Amino acid sequence: MNRMQADISQPVEAWLSKLNDAAARPTPQNIGALFLADGHWREAVAMSWELKTVSGREAIAKDLAAALKKMGARDFAIDPKRLAPRIMERAGVS
Repeated sequence: MNRMQADISQPVEAWLSKLNDAAARPTPQNIGALFLADGHWREAVAMSWELKTVSGREAIAKDLAAALKKMGARDFAIDPKRLAPRIMERAGVS
């Protein structure tokens, strides 16, 4: 099986579990622990009613912690009625 065909559901579910734990106590420290220093979060109108990309652990942690606190979002999960998580290639990068 090549990398593009790998089943990544288990690591995604594990990460979502950690996100749910952090959402119960949405502090920048708890949220920041989920992201790489040079990571990105694509906000697609789910929490802020904006379409934006937030880059860097500290910026992501600050924005997402505030949004989770404000929205009370919780219980993140993979929707079994949707396409399973998968590795995607965008602009030649996977």
